[in-house]
Amino acid sequence: MKKISIFVLLITALVLTTGCSNDPSKKVEKLEKEKEKLMESSGYNECVRKINEREENIETCINEKLSSLGYDDGIDCIMEFTNPICDETDRYNAQVNASNDCDDELRSPTDLNILDCMKLLE
Repeated sequence: MKKISIFVLLITALVLTTGCSNDPSKKVEKLEKEKEKLMESSGYNECVRKINEREENIETCINEKLSSLGYDDGIDCIMEFTNPICDETDRYNAQVNASNDCDDELRSPTDLNILDCMKLLE
């Protein structure tokens, strides 16, 4: 009788642990946690933070250049070229020039890009 009870307990434990590990939602949660840990430990998150910081600096540079010319409307005439304000050639050209100048000042061929960051996950 004691052997049968132990056998039943072992089978029950096996079924319960197998059932939990095959639960798709648990597998997905585990994968998400593993990916989060990898993103942090690999340097991916820091890489993306640096890219975002550079892009914010470029955006600030563009806005400062436009503001110094009297354009403080917050409109990006490159992306919103159909906006009536951008019909004015001077306004559109100011946006293009500010964007080009800031890119020249703040970008470098050695800058990291998202593909570089993704390589850290391999």
